[in-house]
Amino acid sequence: MYAGFRGRNPYVNMLFFISVISYGMLIKHPVYLLLSFFGAFAYYLKLKGKAGIKTFLCFLLPMFLFVVVINSFFNHYGVTNLFLLPSGNYFTFEALVTATATSLTVVIVMLWFFCYNEVVTTDKFMHVFGKILPVGALVISMALRFVPMYRKQFADTYNAQKCFGGEGSGNRYTDKLRRFVRVTGATVSHALENAIQTADSMRARGYGLKGRTSYSRFKWTSRDTLLISLLLLLNGAIIFGVSKGCAYCIYNPYVIINPAQQWGTTLLINELHITLNPFSPVGIISIITYFLLCFMPFIIDVKEDIRWNRLRSKI
Repeated sequence: MYAGFRGRNPYVNMLFFISVISYGMLIKHPVYLLLSFFGAFAYYLKLKGKAGIKTFLCFLLPMFLFVVVINSFFNHYGVTNLFLLPSGNYFTFEALVTATATSLTVVIVMLWFFCYNEVVTTDKFMHVFGKILPVGALVISMALRFVPMYRKQFADTYNAQKCFGGEGSGNRYTDKLRRFVRVTGATVSHALENAIQTADSMRARGYGLKGRTSYSRFKWTSRDTLLISLLLLLNGAIIFGVSKGCAYCIYNPYVIINPAQQWGTTLLINELHITLNPFSPVGIISIITYFLLCFMPFIIDVKEDIRWNRLRSKI
């Protein structure tokens, strides 16, 4: 049984990930984007350790740079020209900012989905949706399970065929292609046979019949009540702040961040056509609540680690 945020009730986990993934896709304000990125990155490193750093450096960072470059060089809207491209179009500052925000959004959503895959297991997914949509939940959970399972099956069969030493076991291109086709056929046959056996087993056990009960090892505790109440409170504060324009920003045809306020200092950078209006009190509260939401699982896990180390030191 997991401790920390992974040990909480599946409803708490699902509500959290639905919230942060939705906000990550919909809110383009730079402060909100950075908070979501650092919250997702910190929690992913907490879950995966050094493997998380490798995934970020080898996959997410190159993808981030690729999206920035492609969007910047192929979009030409905006009024701030930085330099002239060989194609005759200008490379604009607004296109660069938009590309950075877009690529950061993609990275944020992927990081949160990586964390989701580590926290929300198949049994948690079935616990949440099994009673509401039993057939649909089963199909989705089986599909998510079969992808890594068949990938492993393909790798095992491929290595076995390569070590067998029979026809097509060489390292030439034609040998590799022949071996790939043969292993793919074996993997598909195994998948079809396994699907038939699974369907027969589920039918024999009466899955989906009216009145059928199912076992669940998840218990609702007072900590879950506290966490889901806190999640609802934070979501309410964030939605209220966003509805009041606290996450307002535009990147085309020029950059404006935050709506104009009657108080505070507005920063103008005329050379780049940037207008940075001050945050309102509601906006500051909304940012604080968004920080607490994004870093909630990381804070919970760190708190559990400190508590565990303190108890172990007393042994």
